Amino acid sequence: MKKLLTVLIFLLIPFLFSACNKHSSSGSYSSNEITASINQINDLYVKIKLTNSNLLPTGNISYTVSGNAGFSVYLNGSPSGVCNPSNCPKACEDNAPILGNVSCFIYIHALNILPDTGDLNVINNAANQTITFNLNKLDRLYTAGDFKNAASQQYVAKFNGTSWSELPQPTTPFNGYIYAIKFDSFWNIYAAGDFKNASGQQYVAKFNGTSWSVLPQPTTPFNSYIYALNFDSSGNIYAAGDFKNASGQQYVAKFNGTSWSVLPQPTTPFNSSIYTLNFDSSGNLYTAGNFKNASGQQYVAKFNGTSWSVLPQPPTPFNSYIYAIKFDSSGNIYAAGDFRNASDQQYVAKFNGTSWSELPQPTTSFNSYIVALNVDSSGNLYTAGNFKNTSGHKYVAKFDGTSWSELPQPPTHFSNFTSLLKTLEFSKILSVIKN
Repeated sequence: MKKLLTVLIFLLIPFLFSACNKHSSSGSYSSNEITASINQINDLYVKIKLTNSNLLPTGNISYTVSGNAGFSVYLNGSPSGVCNPSNCPKACEDNAPILGNVSCFIYIHALNILPDTGDLNVINNAANQTITFNLNKLDRLYTAGDFKNAASQQYVAKFNGTSWSELPQPTTPFNGYIYAIKFDSFWNIYAAGDFKNASGQQYVAKFNGTSWSVLPQPTTPFNSYIYALNFDSSGNIYAAGDFKNASGQQYVAKFNGTSWSVLPQPTTPFNSSIYTLNFDSSGNLYTAGNFKNASGQQYVAKFNGTSWSVLPQPPTPFNSYIYAIKFDSSGNIYAAGDFRNASDQQYVAKFNGTSWSELPQPTTSFNSYIVALNVDSSGNLYTAGNFKNTSGHKYVAKFDGTSWSELPQPPTHFSNFTSLLKTLEFSKILSVIKN
């Protein structure tokens, strides 16, 4: 008989895991069941924890893959592209017991899990137990801005590849622009912007998949727009925008899970709004906005953990706001905003570590500013902002490396994106159902 217990771990559906009795064996091992849980998910792998809570070791635990499984599993002694004993520690061994009161881990390459992926079976023979993970990695696109629902409230919209839906509202519904959304390593959503709490202060909101909560304020409470959020590899949150310190300067704030601190200023202190924050694979922080160098040009700044430096200018130097920067998997930087090329068109700029180049224009050239960029797991670039299609609607544009296409519009009651889209973010939508 199956027991049904639903445990929502990350955001939504499709990580299903079920346990049922299928195999039998005998021997001087514990006949009790082991437990399994999704322990961590990042851009490299899904980490599954197997635990033997009994004093005796288990029987041999084996692993099989069934169905249309477009993924591979790392087990001890079987290193692969993203896993080795140093970065995938305590890996389980195939066809071997788990010792008493011991846990081990299975690492599954997250980048190889496809929407139609099959099953991973964990077989505990001595306990007549099979745990089946139905694996499904789907990039879900989230966006927010000033567009409103039928109740005239700003909201966070989610695109599942076919249609749009709406996330629930906080206790105090969003009452202003949502400029930034970002996911932590456990796929909680963080949002910030111009929306305010009951004290009239901007704040950072956290959505755990069910409900929203509020992060504490800095020592000097947020006193203006929060335009950007991001996380470093240790899980610290960084925020920036138009809010100022006691000296009247915009700055980058860092939240360590308990309290906020302030990053140092560049040689030329920030002198205008900071619109975007992003990290490279080495942990360097990049930011851009409307702040200018001594030549009066907007620029991209890099913080190495100690001090700031400046990236070179494009052939046509940045001549207006830089609203967004984003990295692809090869380390190229993409930047967009209200800056224009020699033909006076907004565009997406690409920096290869040495010099800038310009991406081609869509069929209908960008006709207004670009405020959001993101890259999915397949390397497609998405952008949104104030630019419109031939129907006069704002839209999300997708660049596959060669040409641009347009994502479908939401339902009419989702405003058809007639108001500005401010941010784009991807998440792996994962939940767990235990049977």
